[in-house]
Amino acid sequence: MTWLDDILDSLSHKDRWGYRLGELPAAEPLALAALALLGHDRHAEAKPLLEKLCELQAGTGALGIFQGMGDPHWGTAHAILAWSAALNSTKLDSSLRDRLPLFHGSTRGGNASASARI
Repeated sequence: MTWLDDILDSLSHKDRWGYRLGELPAAEPLALAALALLGHDRHAEAKPLLEKLCELQAGTGALGIFQGMGDPHWGTAHAILAWSAALNSTKLDSSLRDRLPLFHGSTRGGNASASARI
């Protein structure tokens, strides 16, 4: 096992999804961790992070820092990159592919015009 394997393994743990160890999951660290896992062919490990990003998405289509937080939205761009990487993977679980809000023309809340703005 290499140092990289150790780091990638740690990204799968829920207590690593915040800005600090044990904090609430936040959009930016979630998305960046998902990108790292996807980039190293760890699709099954990335799935819970991608799902959590879907939960963080507000009805406007944006993602605040934490769930229920409207602003700021800087995590939205990171989430879009993670979702795009996941969709470009041929190994993505089809049940997850169907739930990625950005690529259906609607947000989790069903507001198509909000999704179009992203």
